[in-house]
Amino acid sequence: MKRQALTLMAATLCAAATANVTLPSIFSDHMVLEQQTRVRVWGWAKPFEKVSVSPSWTDSVYTAMPASNARWSVEIATPEAGGPHTMTVSGYTSISISDILVGEVWMCSGQSNMEWSMGAGFEGSDEAIASARQPEIRFFNVDYRAADTPQFDATGRWCVVSPETVGASSAIGYFIAERLHGTLGVPVGIINSSWGGTPIEAWTDPAAYAVCDYLREQNRLIADAEWGPVRPGLIYNAMLAPLGGYRVAGVAWYQGEHNVSNPSAYTDMMYPLVDGFRRLFGAGADIPFVFAQIAPYNYGPGTAGAEVRECQRLALQIPNTAMVVLSDLADTANIHPRFKRQAGQRFADAILAKAYGRADSPLMGPIFRSLEVRGAKAYVSFDHAEGLCCRGKALDWFEISADGQTFVLAKAVISGEQVVVSSPKVKRPVAVRFGWSNVAMPNLFNGAGLPASCFNSVYQ
Repeated sequence: MKRQALTLMAATLCAAATANVTLPSIFSDHMVLEQQTRVRVWGWAKPFEKVSVSPSWTDSVYTAMPASNARWSVEIATPEAGGPHTMTVSGYTSISISDILVGEVWMCSGQSNMEWSMGAGFEGSDEAIASARQPEIRFFNVDYRAADTPQFDATGRWCVVSPETVGASSAIGYFIAERLHGTLGVPVGIINSSWGGTPIEAWTDPAAYAVCDYLREQNRLIADAEWGPVRPGLIYNAMLAPLGGYRVAGVAWYQGEHNVSNPSAYTDMMYPLVDGFRRLFGAGADIPFVFAQIAPYNYGPGTAGAEVRECQRLALQIPNTAMVVLSDLADTANIHPRFKRQAGQRFADAILAKAYGRADSPLMGPIFRSLEVRGAKAYVSFDHAEGLCCRGKALDWFEISADGQTFVLAKAVISGEQVVVSSPKVKRPVAVRFGWSNVAMPNLFNGAGLPASCFNSVYQ
């Protein structure tokens, strides 16, 4: 008996000494890789243990030697969309990954409206789940984690979409994937890294806050919360940084509700956020970043919700971005609008237009461009104004000002691709604002059926 125990112990120690090749969770069965690019594969092994990576779609074998910290990585070329493929990673031992698809991979991130799962309930959720037989759509759902320093692995697993598995996945992420797959005809992988009730700061590389007093001061305006971390980088370190290097086609971001405590800083915080995502998942390239403008909701007194939306509009100055306006899909008494299918499809349309150049997919609704004053009238021009129209008897939520501070309700009339705004109370206007309320659900749309973003011309 003693001899058997010693033999078992020796075998265990021997296995521990040689079973050194390991991979992060994201490299596993059913994964999706970005097509026709160079993707990074990495892991850990003993120093001086030669590691080989052999994908089934090529005769090439990629090799690496672990560094002194046991980490290794290789870049491999991916083919056109297709599969299933396999991949073998070998050192002293081997790991085989099966059922790999190659197609388009998108990162979906944010707080609760992006996290909101198919199984959590929304308008038409039962039918959507029942019809979700999509073997070429895969999800990697990142588990909740927070950390003070960048971590090495983010736990999660790839799931093939079916009625049995889709319930735990992001509803908006699913409808993005469904439309991309149906339009592009290629496999789609969604990495869902979301956490409800969290501010933008927690998703941002903390290096930006370490060097900027203004950003740190703004973050102090947010109170600690029981449901999730609020300080800079705590989620970035644990739920984004460990995945850095996994190439994606772009990012879909839906967040902002938690930042009504410091709304004026949101544009400034978007720059380091977008930069962090692009460095992690786009190798520094300006990969498309498509974000939602938060929906109307009764946050209480003041206009903090409108201020966040305005700062999100101003973030369109960041190159290769697009914004999804959801003002007509809201329930001002529910911070989680129930029209997830429509929201996801708008995301997908913006992605198809921005990332894939699809002219048949509408990019955005009307976005304020400029203001011209002629006498007592203000002429507002928009981008994406083709087919400008009013859904109702008269345009609402337009206000005009003689000093840029005090605004009064105004008459607004569509004239071609402009809106003419006036009020007998303002003889010499200098500014116009639109939808400037937490609960504003305006009725100005373009010909594609997309609503106009709120704006305040004072901020241009």
